[in-house]
Amino acid sequence: MSFSSLIARIRNTCQNWLFHATNRWSQLWPFIHQLSDCWSQIPLVQSLRRTIIQRWFPKYETSSSEPATQPLSSTESLQPQPTPEYREWLSFPGRFWKESVLKLRGAQWILAAGSMARWIWKGCTSNRMRQAMELSTEPLTSPRDSVNPAASYPWLTSRSMEQRMLIASLGALVVSVVLAGRLIQLQVLEQDDFSRTASGQRIFRQTVPARPGDILDSSGRILATTVTTQSFYLVPSLIDEPESFASKVASVLQFDPQKLSQKIRNSSKSQFLWIKRRLDPSEVISIRELKLPRDQWGFREEYRRVYPQGQIAAHVLGLRNIDGIGQGGIEESQESILAGQPGSETLLRDARGRVLEIDPTSTLPMSPGESVTLTIDTVIQLQTERVLDEVMTQWQPSSVCAIAMDPHTGEILSMASRPTFDPNQPELAASDSWKNRAISDIYEPGSTFKPLIVAYGLEAGLIQKDQVFDCERGQYRMGRRVLHDTYAYGSLNLTDVLVKSSNIGMAKVGELLGNAELFEAAQRFGIGRRTGIELTGELPGLLRPLSQWNSYSTGSIPMGHELAATPLQMIAAHAAIANGGVWRSPTIIKAPRESRTQVSQQVISSDVSRWMISEPLREVVTRGTGKKAQLDDYEVFGKTGTAQVLLASGGYSHGKYVSSFICGAPIDKPRAIVLVVVNEASVGGEAFGGKVAAPAAAEILKHTLRHLSKDLRWAASPAKNHPSR
Repeated sequence: MSFSSLIARIRNTCQNWLFHATNRWSQLWPFIHQLSDCWSQIPLVQSLRRTIIQRWFPKYETSSSEPATQPLSSTESLQPQPTPEYREWLSFPGRFWKESVLKLRGAQWILAAGSMARWIWKGCTSNRMRQAMELSTEPLTSPRDSVNPAASYPWLTSRSMEQRMLIASLGALVVSVVLAGRLIQLQVLEQDDFSRTASGQRIFRQTVPARPGDILDSSGRILATTVTTQSFYLVPSLIDEPESFASKVASVLQFDPQKLSQKIRNSSKSQFLWIKRRLDPSEVISIRELKLPRDQWGFREEYRRVYPQGQIAAHVLGLRNIDGIGQGGIEESQESILAGQPGSETLLRDARGRVLEIDPTSTLPMSPGESVTLTIDTVIQLQTERVLDEVMTQWQPSSVCAIAMDPHTGEILSMASRPTFDPNQPELAASDSWKNRAISDIYEPGSTFKPLIVAYGLEAGLIQKDQVFDCERGQYRMGRRVLHDTYAYGSLNLTDVLVKSSNIGMAKVGELLGNAELFEAAQRFGIGRRTGIELTGELPGLLRPLSQWNSYSTGSIPMGHELAATPLQMIAAHAAIANGGVWRSPTIIKAPRESRTQVSQQVISSDVSRWMISEPLREVVTRGTGKKAQLDDYEVFGKTGTAQVLLASGGYSHGKYVSSFICGAPIDKPRAIVLVVVNEASVGGEAFGGKVAAPAAAEILKHTLRHLSKDLRWAASPAKNHPSR
């Protein structure tokens, strides 16, 4: 039954009741039953009718076997026939609804309300309508129906009806005025706000992410790149059975079905919910094979960062998070270059959020990111990390790091730390593996700091190359404390003070320089300030103000105590000695050139530089504490360092050491310099730098020089036998 037919039937039923009700209550029941029969086709009305009869009219309830009371027929009801004009007036609401109301838009409702009010007024004021509503005077055929309803029910008289119709007309007029005011508010006063809201629901401006640029090594090998992948989302508001849906999806993506189901239920009113982003190709295929209802899920293309070399140079590269933002390393420091410029596009959506059209006139294309080329060489980096893995296995330290550097250009050839992580699987990384220890570990450099003080003292003319120092047979009182050497040395020249790493000899060098010059020496070689390398997380080290130094500092600073440096600061300082006395800030970016932030400074003369690497530092390897760093094909210079672990409370840890060794080659024109720092080796006895770190540093140096000689045609300096002193 159509809606208009239902309305007409209800209207006829009301007419029967108005013109033929009697003074007995039982005669009203057929009208109620007839009216309810009109609505019986609606399930909700059927339920409501049963409830009303059972609770308030139980005596009229009939069993299912009894025939239902039928409405009065046209002959039984003896209904007087209305005039044609009255019939036309009664049919107006149905025609008005069908032909006008269903087609109205916006402010047209005001005119419609006026038309309805005029119809009601016409029915109240027209004499012809009142006459049409009066009851017929034809004789009744049934004595039961001979009662005049107008006499029994005064409210059915024409005058009473006119009053009620007038009241109804006024009520309709008031409602029309209220509706008109509301429509004016919506269509005129708040039109802009609602227009914006509607546009926001229908028109959506979507950001088109830019493809990040690649990261390459010095030879153009790809260290980090970007691929297109699929991300899986749901439309929770359209999912009727979350448990079943979650069970199917969880079996493919290895999720907990209950947690996934709860997640869907919690977002049941949402139109969008990420389930898993950047899926593997096999997962995409498996989801498609589930044959899920297509309007309940979907894929979106996203970029996925891939690191083809795995964990190689992980700390240098950093990674990109789930939203494609660089975190750590080059990914973060060069974000402005790698990220590119995102674009945008305008989408037209339907009520369910489905995209209907993309507006090409307002599309702004994205600009992909630029590639960044590093000074890192993958071959050297790979060898460096292999050596560190061997150190971790052999000495079982808490951590270890290594740096290989070109002393002439300041370019970093390799930089590695252990523990490490795989940027392709960051969720598997241990909590202590994120730190790039080459730039963020600070430690007392110990004996590796001694050559810097000697070089500065020679440059300042405060000590001489052939000067001899009395090392007091291994015991020397300096103020309120007593200094000791590992062995009971007597008189040592300046070279042997470094070769044998005499603490007493260096303390006497400190007395000759004084605190002010010692402070200047540390500053000149870059201790206490960041090097400026293009990596995030670099620490400045620790160099206390000169005003806080005392007599203890005069003996401690030359031995590499009372200050702290990062491994990168120490290799940069030694690179100055190997580079003709020019301190050059380290760099790890080869291109674009504008990303490099290098500075240089002459800290010592080339004569002092040449003497330092050809005499004391060379002899440290040939006959001193660094003999385990000797190589067959190259003359190596270097310096060992062993220092107790500095505690956060300010004291020193007994039995825990930081072992380090720094070396370079060839001596005549150093091509590479390498530093290895081993923290807290736990096996193998005393962790001296010449024992723990020197072999590893020499191994990295050997692979570095061989690779550079092969690629750049560098001729290695032949090894020579030098007499021991």
